Amino acid sequence: MSVFAQAAPRQEWFHDLSLENAVATSDLILAAQVTEITEIKLMRGGKGENSMYQYKFKPVSVLRGVFARDELSMGSADLGLYRMEEMKEIKQGDFRLIFLGRSDLGYRNSNRVENGGLGKSMPPLRDAQDPLLDAVRTQLAVNAEGDRGKRVALLIGGLKKTSGAGVVTLLKSLERRALLAAQDVEVTDAVTKFLTDSSPAVREAAAQTLRGILEADYLEHPPLRESAVARSLAALKSPDAHTQARAALVLVLGACGAATAKNAAAIEQLIPQPDLGGGLTTIERAAKYRALGDLKTDVPAFNVEMALFQVPLDDEGEISRAAEYAIARMQPVKAVALLRARLDRKIAAGLDVRIEIESLADLPADMAIPALIEISKLQLERSEKEALARVCGKLVEKKPDDRLVEVLSVLLSPGEPSRIHAVAALMAIDTDAAAKALQPHLREEEELREKLLIAYILGRHGIRDGYAFAIEHVSEHSYLEIAVAALAAIKEPQAVTRLREILETSNDLAWNTAAVRGLGAMGAQEMTPKLLSLIDDLRNPLAPAALIALADLGEVKALEKAREGLGSRNDNLVTASARAAGKLLARPGVNDADLRTRLAALLGDADANVVSRTAALDALLALKDDRLDGVLAKVVREANLEGSDLQSRVERLMRERKVGL
Repeated sequence: MSVFAQAAPRQEWFHDLSLENAVATSDLILAAQVTEITEIKLMRGGKGENSMYQYKFKPVSVLRGVFARDELSMGSADLGLYRMEEMKEIKQGDFRLIFLGRSDLGYRNSNRVENGGLGKSMPPLRDAQDPLLDAVRTQLAVNAEGDRGKRVALLIGGLKKTSGAGVVTLLKSLERRALLAAQDVEVTDAVTKFLTDSSPAVREAAAQTLRGILEADYLEHPPLRESAVARSLAALKSPDAHTQARAALVLVLGACGAATAKNAAAIEQLIPQPDLGGGLTTIERAAKYRALGDLKTDVPAFNVEMALFQVPLDDEGEISRAAEYAIARMQPVKAVALLRARLDRKIAAGLDVRIEIESLADLPADMAIPALIEISKLQLERSEKEALARVCGKLVEKKPDDRLVEVLSVLLSPGEPSRIHAVAALMAIDTDAAAKALQPHLREEEELREKLLIAYILGRHGIRDGYAFAIEHVSEHSYLEIAVAALAAIKEPQAVTRLREILETSNDLAWNTAAVRGLGAMGAQEMTPKLLSLIDDLRNPLAPAALIALADLGEVKALEKAREGLGSRNDNLVTASARAAGKLLARPGVNDADLRTRLAALLGDADANVVSRTAALDALLALKDDRLDGVLAKVVREANLEGSDLQSRVERLMRERKVGL
């Protein structure tokens, strides 16, 4: 038999396996053995023939739900198998883990994985005691737990009693909760022990999870980082031909920061040696470059000029991106000249320069912007212009800079892929020059929300071109906030008169709501008595809008009604009350500790509406309230918020504010 016929699969079936979603959404989860397979041939059009398969399974373990029969019969279509190759992959006697959901006809496979292969959809089992079943039981317990911190503890405990495929899926679940995992003292041993596992898929998953935890470790715990460096170095010293696993370990060293930078052995591992044939793979070399860049510190032993010189001009892959990333992060002053020279050589050779343009985003803005201005004057292709606009957008996210208006103003042509990024960047810059650059393009914008955002920016700088769009669409619920903001910015004199007429003559709730909000935002103080009358009874449909409008007008008499509204069962009223309270508490001389405490309680209330909680968060942030950190540490543990915008924002704030759990 040929040596190639005996070779092991290049990738284990459980590489990158994730079963958490399948566990959470399935009605019936069972381990079953295939007892019978029947092929059913069908004729199509009298000439063509195709087949479907009928499978009979004997359940050996039910992990979730109830199955009260001795045998389960499923067709290939029920299991989501449409390719003959997959239908034939199931063999009689096989053990399979099956995730089923209910349908009009009965059961169907609820874990259909696009391009993941049969193993990802219906994982094979060794037998009825396969360790993967323990991993699924762990994830069932995780799914039932409402505290994310306890979910992390369950996953760490589950890693102690599983192996192979079970380890991979539990590590994936742990990585999703990296911020909490980074503050669990047991996580280091739980993850790093798998860095030397016999399975390449497990080693790679362990390294990826460890890297995610290190990147989420905003408190920079020394024991976690020092242990990660030591364990990664030990793993890299052992013989391992698997490229992806080694590359993942290298990236862990980059994520360890100072713990790596002060370790001579770690730095030695990161410096790519000259390729003399049969050495580093491209993937591992790119990982070393990227890890050096992640350290963001100069490494004298690493020659950046030589590293870039060794990358062929026509390389458009990860090694080129990684090398330029390393240079930009390690030696930014030198990087400007090196990147510009490489860009010029590539243009002369007729090559694409997107990678060089994108690499400028990794430089400090004061170094990148002059280079971007020069590059914008070159004859660039459409894709290169789009890259230029994206880089400008990334730079203004860090700090808006008026110098980029010159670059962005030539990237606004309708139909060009660069336009959407250029418009967003100019809106973020938000200066007179940026507004003037946007002004000619207001009417070209087809997306209404973007048009209203542009109108808002123009209004902030004394340009009223967007008034008609704002007043026409202010009554539409989905555009209310941005249209009101635009009207307030534009300050069109006739707008107050028009909105007063609407409030006095209209019986349409949407238009009256818009009028109330608009009048408040535009500072129509003469409307205060009318607005106060609207909140006498908080059951009035216009009361939520009136509360916010009165807060915009600075009317502290509305404060007590905002307090009352926070106790309502009407989510819209609670949200409006939170917004109003936040604005009024910021007024000079207003000091209400009880109301601040109630806002903190609203944010921390797991049963409250997410929109209302977000309004409370906005209020506490604006007030710079010292209660916020404690509430953030509570909210971040809520399992019901996983995957939500509010949870993402809470995690971001915890990083910025260095809040410990």
